[in-house]
Amino acid sequence: MTAEKNLSAEQATEALDTFIMRDDWLGFGYIGERRYLTAEQRTTADAVVVAYAVEHGWNTPELFLWANSKLGRWFGEYATDSQRAEPGALRHIALTHDLFNLPKIRRGI
Repeated sequence: MTAEKNLSAEQATEALDTFIMRDDWLGFGYIGERRYLTAEQRTTADAVVVAYAVEHGWNTPELFLWANSKLGRWFGEYATDSQRAEPGALRHIALTHDLFNLPKIRRGI
């Protein structure tokens, strides 16, 4: 069994586009919220997610876990607010509200 490799920015962006087709997608999370974002909002939000994932060495299963979670959904909801949709503001909100916390997701929040 080989360990999952950390994602590159290109791989993470590609993964976000394909997660909606997975059988284990629960129907919400950031994956679902992306459907309601404008192209500009999605580009901005995806850039924040991808940058965080790459900086923290996430692999595909970790990115999917986050993107399929309540925290991912909440991040997507923040991204729909035009006053918060600037990359720096959106990242600040995500970090302030601990929205990228994989251990919390694994504990089933």
